[in-house]
Amino acid sequence: MFVRAKGGQVELRDRNGCYQTFAHGKRINYAVIQGDEVVCNSNDGKTYIYEFNNNGKSVYGPTEVIS
Repeated sequence: MFVRAKGGQVELRDRNGCYQTFAHGKRINYAVIQGDEVVCNSNDGKTYIYEFNNNGKSVYGPTEVIS
């Protein structure tokens, strides 16, 4: 699994394609997987943290927003 910031939102992907698109409207410019979380940084300096569901193929949140 990997993430890609595209068009201001985040895609959760693997070799077979995109599983989930999230962070709509947050203007994300960078995202990285860290353990069981996806950490996303936005253009306005906020950090959004999303957590993986039990299946490992989707996320929920943001569970935390850091200004």
